[in-house]
Amino acid sequence: AGAYFSYAPWRNFNVQFGHHKHFIGDGYRSMMLSDNTFNYPFLRMNLWLLKNRIAYSVMYTSFQNLNRLEIASTSEAPFQKKGGSFHNIDVFATEWLKFNFFQGMIWQTKDENGNRVIDYNMYNPIVLMNPFLFDQDEDHYIILGLGFKVNTGKRLNFYGQFVPDDLKNWTYGSQLGVSYFPWKALRLMAEWNQASPNTYRNLNNADHSYTHYNQALAHPMETGFNEYIVKLDYRYQRFLLSGTASYADFDENEPRKIDSELQNVERTNFPAVGPVDWFVGNDFRKSQLRLSAEIAYLVNPSSNLKVFFNCTAMQLEYRPVE
Repeated sequence: AGAYFSYAPWRNFNVQFGHHKHFIGDGYRSMMLSDNTFNYPFLRMNLWLLKNRIAYSVMYTSFQNLNRLEIASTSEAPFQKKGGSFHNIDVFATEWLKFNFFQGMIWQTKDENGNRVIDYNMYNPIVLMNPFLFDQDEDHYIILGLGFKVNTGKRLNFYGQFVPDDLKNWTYGSQLGVSYFPWKALRLMAEWNQASPNTYRNLNNADHSYTHYNQALAHPMETGFNEYIVKLDYRYQRFLLSGTASYADFDENEPRKIDSELQNVERTNFPAVGPVDWFVGNDFRKSQLRLSAEIAYLVNPSSNLKVFFNCTAMQLEYRPVE
């Protein structure tokens, strides 16, 4: 279940805490932080400055892996825990241009025996300070991102994100998209998402990668993919119609030992994350065609309560890498 409490002691300041998930971006997907995972505990603070031209948010979370600690021989040993800190700045530069800067970090909060180990720099509310203080190592994972949105009139919008992960090995994620409103009730969207192999992964310690419940915190395919999406949304009174078509081409292979120049980690240290296993390099590629149609009725507009019927078809194809 997901729920949160929101309180605004001042007009330009808001505090939220609860058990939910979040989405940062303007597209169908997010390469920064998406709602792909299960809900998680969080504390979030939002501040608006310069007549709401700047929105600054800081969020602290508690995540866990679906891997148990090695302190008991039974299956009831506690799950591995980790913390998250997120900073995001939205700048409304003009009436037609908005851009944002994003910072996310994963922190070690418990050791291999389940003892609490907290670095209180995790709660630093100042953006960019922690990436200068800490390297990307077995205890920390750092991700930065830039996003933009351009409104060209009332009907056409362009948006995008760029997420540099590891500049040394040049791994990154990116997004470009466009949305078009022929009229008020209809929206057409086209989007491209991409991530190079090993983006969002901590090669020093797989347990501190960019995941929660072994699900990717950003794009559902996590890493090593190209995805193309077209989407249609139509609303008539309280009836909602939508159709989505997507094609993705991504890496799929068995986990294997990482090259010694990166890290000498045995394959047993790399658990499966979603549909893709931990890897360096490619053994074969998988392409996925997905078609989805949905019809819904909005029961309560204020709470967004709706009933819906969805039909989805998917085709997978494998081919070896030459």
